[in-house]
Amino acid sequence: MELKNPIKERDAVYCNLKLFLIFLVIYGHMIEGKIYEDAVLMQIYRMIYSFHMPLFLFLSGLLLTDSAGCFRQMKKMLFLYCLLQPSAVFVCNLLGGHFSLWIPVWHLWYLLSLACMDLAGLLWYWVVGRLRIAGNGGFVKTGVVILSLLISCAAGYVPALGRFLSLSRTLCFLPYFFLGLFLPKDMDWKGFRRIGLTAFWVFLMLFNLWGSRIPADFFYQADCFGLSGIGGLGLKGFFRRMLCFLLACSIGLFFLVFTADCRLPISRLGMDTLVPFLLHAPLVSAIIRLADFFPRVSGGCWNLFSIAVSVYLIFIFYKLTQWKQQMCRVTAKAAVRGAAELKRKA
Repeated sequence: MELKNPIKERDAVYCNLKLFLIFLVIYGHMIEGKIYEDAVLMQIYRMIYSFHMPLFLFLSGLLLTDSAGCFRQMKKMLFLYCLLQPSAVFVCNLLGGHFSLWIPVWHLWYLLSLACMDLAGLLWYWVVGRLRIAGNGGFVKTGVVILSLLISCAAGYVPALGRFLSLSRTLCFLPYFFLGLFLPKDMDWKGFRRIGLTAFWVFLMLFNLWGSRIPADFFYQADCFGLSGIGGLGLKGFFRRMLCFLLACSIGLFFLVFTADCRLPISRLGMDTLVPFLLHAPLVSAIIRLADFFPRVSGGCWNLFSIAVSVYLIFIFYKLTQWKQQMCRVTAKAAVRGAAELKRKA
């Protein structure tokens, strides 16, 4: 009898792609402190941040199929955020920092922003059901994506829409979530190979011509244009945010098309990327602090070290989740045996 494969219910291409993206998240945080000392690391960092979180949020929308899924994910993200944000603020302030409950600590913005996007997804499904909009109405969906893109650009002119409750990131990354939510869930990405190759060259051209001139902080999409190294007024910020959208969409399409769609031995590691995403931050921070006590290393050595640490952490977190599942099975079996024994004695 064929054993049940846990990847069966989710296409392997998305597991492989999410594994690649979570590696980039950890690796990007590892090299973050060295990017101003090494030009190569700076370019790698800019390239990673131009697409990895937009593609993550695109996949978050793509894997949702109905309002029930949006609601479940929203509850999960809000629960984790309400649990982790106060804890992180307390620990960071205890260590001498000055953090606020209203500004997400480091990577926790993703939880709050994704919950807000899930709410937007719920609103979409409500509008579709209430107004009886055709589920495959491409015109309406295109209009929603364009409107969300214009809102994300306009948000850069409002200083109040900054890091407070992650409002800036929520609005700026919302178009990617809607793109994923609206696209067919059974999309055959391999049928777009020529377009994917063209998108890759478009990305390289745009990034070499203009992308390398964008400040690294701008790719965070966390602040208004004035605080991101771009002029507060004028069209410079608008065009650069549109450029970020083109960069993310072009290279994102390339990876969707050319990511392996077969079940690899490492595909399982990409099934649940939320655990490594949440747990890697304190470990990476501790590793970077410890590294400060050693003699200064070159950018190349730190790059290799960061790659090794990123791979190792992903493997450890996967083993941690497997251990938890095994313990739950053992506990469940013990409970069943205990109930059977009590019934037999009775």
